[in-house]
Amino acid sequence: MIVNSTAWTYQRQGRLDDAPRIALRAADDMKRAGHASTADGLKVWGALTMSAATSAARSGDYERAAA
Repeated sequence: MIVNSTAWTYQRQGRLDDAPRIALRAADDMKRAGHASTADGLKVWGALTMSAATSAARSGDYERAAA
């Protein structure tokens, strides 16, 4: 959740390239480690993924946001 807070801060600072990069990296790391297979882990993974999608959409990259 620290990474999600950092991504949120980057969004507010207008660092819309950095925000999805760190959020997606953390989400991928969680998935590889098997943490997304629990309800709590899936909740955090989803929040990170949504944060990345929000940043992409705010920067006008709707294709990346949809992916």
